Amino acid sequence: MIFIIYDLLGKYYGLFDFSLENRKDYIVVHKNDMTFFLYNVVSKEVFDKYYSLSFLVDYVDPFVFNCMGEIVTVVDNNYYVLVFHLSKRDFPISVFSFYKVEKTIRLRWLDLWIQKSDYMNSFYPSIKGIYSLIDESIHYYMGLLEYSIFILKDYRDFSSVGYVQHENFVLEEYCNPFNLLIDVRERDFSEYLKYLFFSNTYQKVDIVSLIQQARWVLQFDLVIARLLFPNYYFCIVDDII
Repeated sequence: MIFIIYDLLGKYYGLFDFSLENRKDYIVVHKNDMTFFLYNVVSKEVFDKYYSLSFLVDYVDPFVFNCMGEIVTVVDNNYYVLVFHLSKRDFPISVFSFYKVEKTIRLRWLDLWIQKSDYMNSFYPSIKGIYSLIDESIHYYMGLLEYSIFILKDYRDFSSVGYVQHENFVLEEYCNPFNLLIDVRERDFSEYLKYLFFSNTYQKVDIVSLIQQARWVLQFDLVIARLLFPNYYFCIVDDII
């Protein structure tokens, strides 16, 4: 696999003498002071979804054209896409600067979180006793998950205008076009508050003022449910196992 990546980057993008770093869904390519993200996308249709989303915002990392002037590189029926990561010091937009998608979407959190609860309840017994960190913590975080689901009980059929949001609210991923999705705007606001806590930067921000502003524009039950939802914990569990 590594040989294929080296051959791909050299032959189709003219990149040599670089280092690679594996991530869950992509490969980071370091070349001098430049950074690229290399994706092996499932299909052209999957790429087209992210490509169209990237036109809705003005801060995304750009796609890199290959030597043939194409964005998608096909090798042995695999679809590769290279993204140039622009170094940024902070999030480029306010959590109140939303990019609206002109269509109404159904809130999917409740269904997804119930699926997560069912999966963890059925999966955990198979690893119980193997990972002490999980054994000592899982019941607490499953409790947070269940309460998040409880808050959403009145939002089973909730619909709202969709906005461009982010799968992962972390600095390196924020501007990645493959990090974009369409969701309700409460998602990014809640994840931003989590980011402030986990990055230990919350003391630099007037959170009370932020929340007071949000109360006039956001559905606050959704904000609270999202704040409680321990997605960060399940990412750690995935890394451990």
